[in-house]
Amino acid sequence: MAVRNRPACVTVPYIIAAIDPENYYYSLLLQYVAYCSEDELLDCFNSTWGELLREQCEMMEIYKERDRQLEMALNRAHTFELLD
Repeated sequence: MAVRNRPACVTVPYIIAAIDPENYYYSLLLQYVAYCSEDELLDCFNSTWGELLREQCEMMEIYKERDRQLEMALNRAHTFELLD
């Protein structure tokens, strides 16, 4: 981890579940499950992956809804700027 002098945005790769399901679900684990090392993440995934994904699924839906609402709000703000 590094301290930044200016803000930065975290980006994630765009992976389509139907084309590459393994990398798609792996990227979801990396985004939404807290971990210290990749080995810890994979050990947890291998032992209790069903329970873990069920718990995290609800949180992901909340974040997705927040993202949709934020995007709509930004689009509305941009529209008002265009009208001025």
